[in-house]
Amino acid sequence: MNFYKRHIGDYIRDAAHLTLLEHGVYARLMDVYYTREAGIPDAQAARLIGARTKDELQALECVLNEFFTNDDGVWMQSRCEREIEGANQQAEANRNNGKRGGRPKRNETEQKPNGFSLGSGSESEKNLSQTPDSRLQTPEEKITTADAVVVDSDTAADLVLEPDTGKPRKPGRPDCPHQAIVALYHELLPMCPSIRDWTPARAQALRARWNEDPKRQTLDYWRKLFAYIAESDFLTGRTRPQPGRKPFVASLEWIVKAENFTKIREERYHEQVTA
Repeated sequence: MNFYKRHIGDYIRDAAHLTLLEHGVYARLMDVYYTREAGIPDAQAARLIGARTKDELQALECVLNEFFTNDDGVWMQSRCEREIEGANQQAEANRNNGKRGGRPKRNETEQKPNGFSLGSGSESEKNLSQTPDSRLQTPEEKITTADAVVVDSDTAADLVLEPDTGKPRKPGRPDCPHQAIVALYHELLPMCPSIRDWTPARAQALRARWNEDPKRQTLDYWRKLFAYIAESDFLTGRTRPQPGRKPFVASLEWIVKAENFTKIREERYHEQVTA
């Protein structure tokens, strides 16, 4: 999932007692949970949200213990699980509607006098998490990272220009899911530098690698690539460095640079099958 609603009233009602640091930790946990569409492994929780200092780690422990349940080493939240399941069901319904030629026309009698469709009223439920919407976003909606860096949303191809060339995006090519790829990087390469700021320059490099080959335009490709990188002693800092120098550890910014990306795929850093 790359989008979810934030019901401010419900959130403040149930989490107003948190410190500003704990609010930040909670928000990062939600981003990771919904992006992964799965619980948060206890051993990776701090790494996945970038918690390092003593205060950050203490805030993480407080938030997890209060709002999550540890299920065999994985932090789960029932509300998140329900919302993820609901979003998956909605996505499946959308796909089925598409196969039948689109959504059926709305009957005029199904409109409320105030213009809102039935069921859109303020149904309130205890909402410790933020409610995710359907995977489909309107063209004017933008998705941001936890650091408020705007990344691409799933807008219509004929309305979007390529940021690298200024030309209209080719129909049928999927948009680069920056947040999901960053989450996979954190999940599969926890020993590598974590991402705090996803700058426009970094986004441009990742988007370029994504667009270069249709085979790279799936999250499965990037999962396999990061798993392949994890096997390299050199790229993950397991190689003994020269005297007086620190071990080299590849960052995501370094990985997606054109020259480095090619060398990784050419097996320059380990004797493995080409990525």
